[in-house]
Amino acid sequence: MSANATLSNHTEHALLVLLGEYAQHVGLIQALMEVPLHQNTYIHSPQTKV
Repeated sequence: MSANATLSNHTEHALLVLLGEYAQHVGLIQALMEVPLHQNTYIHSPQTKV
Protein backbone atom coordinates (compact mmCIF):
# COMPACT_ATOMS: atom_id res chain seq x y z
CA MET A 1 0.00 0.00 0.00
CA SER A 2 1.43 3.39 -0.88
CA ALA A 3 1.94 6.20 1.60
CA ASN A 4 -0.61 8.35 -0.27
CA ALA A 5 -3.43 5.83 -0.02
CA THR A 6 -6.08 6.59 2.55
CA LEU A 7 -8.10 3.98 4.35
CA SER A 8 -11.83 4.43 4.51
CA ASN A 9 -14.64 2.16 5.59
CA HIS A 10 -17.64 2.85 3.38
CA THR A 11 -20.69 0.73 4.00
CA GLU A 12 -23.79 0.21 1.94
CA HIS A 13 -25.88 0.65 5.08
CA ALA A 14 -25.28 4.37 5.52
CA LEU A 15 -28.12 5.25 3.15
CA LEU A 16 -30.50 3.00 5.11
CA VAL A 17 -29.71 4.92 8.29
CA LEU A 18 -30.42 8.20 6.53
CA LEU A 19 -33.68 6.89 5.05
CA GLY A 20 -34.79 5.61 8.45
CA GLU A 21 -34.15 8.99 10.04
CA TYR A 22 -36.08 10.68 7.24
CA ALA A 23 -38.98 8.23 7.59
CA GLN A 24 -39.20 9.04 11.30
CA HIS A 25 -39.03 12.76 10.59
CA VAL A 26 -41.94 12.73 8.11
CA GLY A 27 -44.05 10.40 10.30
CA LEU A 28 -43.90 7.32 8.09
CA ILE A 29 -42.95 4.98 10.93
CA GLN A 30 -45.90 6.09 13.06
CA ALA A 31 -48.26 5.79 10.08
CA LEU A 32 -47.07 2.22 9.46
CA MET A 33 -47.61 1.36 13.13
CA GLU A 34 -51.26 2.43 12.80
CA VAL A 35 -52.02 0.22 9.77
CA PRO A 36 -54.28 -2.61 10.93
CA LEU A 37 -52.81 -5.99 10.09
CA HIS A 38 -55.01 -8.95 10.85
CA GLN A 39 -52.43 -11.42 12.08
CA ASN A 40 -51.82 -13.32 15.26
CA THR A 41 -49.88 -11.42 17.88
CA TYR A 42 -47.45 -13.36 20.01
CA ILE A 43 -44.62 -11.44 21.67
CA HIS A 44 -44.37 -8.56 19.20
CA SER A 45 -47.10 -6.71 17.36
CA PRO A 46 -47.36 -7.44 13.61
CA GLN A 47 -46.21 -3.91 12.70
CA THR A 48 -42.83 -4.51 14.32
CA LYS A 49 -42.27 -7.29 11.78
CA VAL A 50 -42.53 -4.78 8.91
